[in-house]
Amino acid sequence: MLHTQRFTFGENKRIQDALGKVFKFETSLHKDRKTKNGTQIYKVYIKAASKEHFIKIVSPYIHPYFKYKV
Repeated sequence: MLHTQRFTFGENKRIQDALGKVFKFETSLHKDRKTKNGTQIYKVYIKAASKEHFIKIVSPYIHPYFKYKV
């Protein structure tokens, strides 16, 4: 799960499309909660089929203290 709640639906869609095109990740958009004004919030979810590929790409850039989060 990528915490992209501060982005609009359209921006999340662009992130999702870019991750698919550039890195070949299988992703989906998940509804999170609604803001106080009723706007729906979304997160980008990386599907299990892309888990190992994702970890391989991002692991070299993650501080050892945070490795447990991946």
